[in-house]
Amino acid sequence: MKYLLAFTLLAVAGNTFAQDTIFYVKDAPIVVKLEEINPGRVKYKLWDYPTGPSYIAPRRDIKKIVSANGTALWINEKAWDRHYEAVKRNEAQTVTTEKVRKQYKRNMLSVQPICFLMNGIGGGIAYERINRSGNTGFRLPVYGTINYPGIFFMPSLRIYPFGQRIFSPFVAPTLVLGSTERPIYKDSVNVYGNKENYTIRETATYIGFAIEAGVNVHLTRKMFLSITGGGGVNYPDLSKKDKVEYSGIAKFALGFGYRF
Repeated sequence: MKYLLAFTLLAVAGNTFAQDTIFYVKDAPIVVKLEEINPGRVKYKLWDYPTGPSYIAPRRDIKKIVSANGTALWINEKAWDRHYEAVKRNEAQTVTTEKVRKQYKRNMLSVQPICFLMNGIGGGIAYERINRSGNTGFRLPVYGTINYPGIFFMPSLRIYPFGQRIFSPFVAPTLVLGSTERPIYKDSVNVYGNKENYTIRETATYIGFAIEAGVNVHLTRKMFLSITGGGGVNYPDLSKKDKVEYSGIAKFALGFGYRF
């Protein structure tokens, strides 16, 4: 192999009009016209001074020579081994990245049979689309509550800092739109002068913002479990004349889903 490489270099060097570039192991590359290559050294002239003296460089100091047509001719075997290993690592990393991207599909359909939202208990269904890199997803969920009847639409942008993998944690800024009943606790005094407490229900509208966090746990390439929790604030409640109150928003959901 060494003799074949030397023969190839000599063939390139034989072209008097060829412009070659020597890449040293430690020094900067130079443009030359090769004159002679043997197992121990490389002889050349400077390209911009072809009538000048010839220079000799030990092969151990040269990493590679690139010929005029762009062909890389490796001189130093150790440098070639390091280059080859680096290329293989990059190829393996690229293959692994593409494999992960192909392993997990970009469409996610999920059901949340257990959901605690505001003051209600219920469930929901959601669709999510993951981008190509696997680091973000746009999610469109709809939730409903039973004990305090209500419905919520909570679109969010999920951010996956580690991409899509078996355990995929995420954070998600979320817009909250919904309407539900909520309990109002009141005090009164009966005919005997005793104070009594009672609860009424009123309809509340939610137009707010929340931050969610959670994790998707992939059981297979297509099936996953999801745990989500979060909190935020509703728009200002101006119903009371003496002060402005902000209604709190809270959520916890446990679900499962399918990727396709």
